[in-house]
Amino acid sequence: MVEAAVGVPPCCAGCAQYDRDDGVCQLLADPILEQRRLLLTMPCEVQRLIQLRFRGAGPEVAQEALGTWLSPDWDPDDLSLSYGKAPRDARLWLGSWPYLYLVGAARRAPREGERLVAEGAEEQAESRQHDPALALRMTRALEKVHRIDPVGYPMLLDFLRDHFDAQAWAATLDCGAASVTDRKYLAIYRYAVYFHEVVEGMAPHEAALALATRRLSPGDPTEHAALEATRVALSSPELALAEWRGLYREGAMMSLALLAAPEALGEATLAELGPAFRRVLQVDAISSGQRVLPSTTDPGERSPRQRLAAPLRALPRSAGADHVEPELLIAHAANELPPEQALFVTRHLAFCTDGRCPAWLAEVAAGMAVARDALYDHRRDEPVEASVASVASERESARTFECRDGLWEIFEAMARDEGTTPDRLIAEAMRVYAQQRPRATGPGVSIDS
Repeated sequence: MVEAAVGVPPCCAGCAQYDRDDGVCQLLADPILEQRRLLLTMPCEVQRLIQLRFRGAGPEVAQEALGTWLSPDWDPDDLSLSYGKAPRDARLWLGSWPYLYLVGAARRAPREGERLVAEGAEEQAESRQHDPALALRMTRALEKVHRIDPVGYPMLLDFLRDHFDAQAWAATLDCGAASVTDRKYLAIYRYAVYFHEVVEGMAPHEAALALATRRLSPGDPTEHAALEATRVALSSPELALAEWRGLYREGAMMSLALLAAPEALGEATLAELGPAFRRVLQVDAISSGQRVLPSTTDPGERSPRQRLAAPLRALPRSAGADHVEPELLIAHAANELPPEQALFVTRHLAFCTDGRCPAWLAEVAAGMAVARDALYDHRRDEPVEASVASVASERESARTFECRDGLWEIFEAMARDEGTTPDRLIAEAMRVYAQQRPRATGPGVSIDS
């Protein structure tokens, strides 16, 4: 499950309308009506991206957005200025811009009644002991999760507020409930690590770094990407994948041990959350060489949730009474706000009295994530068995080739991360390479098949 869109999308890299020197789509750079219409026929499939972005709001909102994009009344110069700092390529459709400029203000307003205040909330409010320092610590930890995991962040808010619905999230993200469950527990782990400042207390430094590059970095990096980041940070280009895996496992296990300390989660809480944490960290997979599949089984959550959500009682309920402007929430979902402003929004989301703002954030963040996955051809569902993956196309044949052992090791590691086989990963790499360097093919041959 990849969240951070890094680099030029494949559809742009292989498109004749993409200006590589300036790094812009020529159709977006000069958005006269004819160019906007032409863009709908391009490989980026703008109409589909719009539908995915607004899937939570309903097809009529997506239709309104498309109508605005094609409006002859929109002056091209004004349209171009509206992009602001957004990329002038297909990534434009992944940020806040579509919500801010393609739909009316009434469509952007969070709807009342989407979430109910938890039963007994009024009684809980009376017993709160106000501790602004504790509330700030929680807010900062939540915002750190938001910076690296824009989808896990609203899941975490749902969990802390006792509103988490795995089936609803699975429908929103178009994936399996097991994947959603694992994503939730990864977000909970990250929050606990940040709140209790676990990484700062870890030694050796190399193990902490391996853990941070893999699990505390934006975009859910693969093992190979984390290995490269660790090599750079340690100025150690000779660091081998097997050695890195040992450091990562040491760091992951050490983090769990520190979370079990009485001043952190404690042994009882970690005993309940530990199996889920180990699964999403894949520490057992590293030991055995096998991928750990997602699980639909949750541990008992009531006690861990109460402990993790305790700082919510650190401020009076009035702290969440004044709702954030929809435009701020949209920019926040896209990680486009300055740090202090983002921290302000996170503080409100944690204490929002009626839950409408977290619900709205979840809808926007999920739409962004699904559109991002479509643009970068990432898949969110559970891993498939090798026997299934190997027959995904009607016309496939066994091939033999030679490559360096180190390169094959990298592809094996990446395949495990993606829940597929090296064969399928290599086939996908070949397809993307061919798309970026198009050439004539025989009759009936398609590189997309």
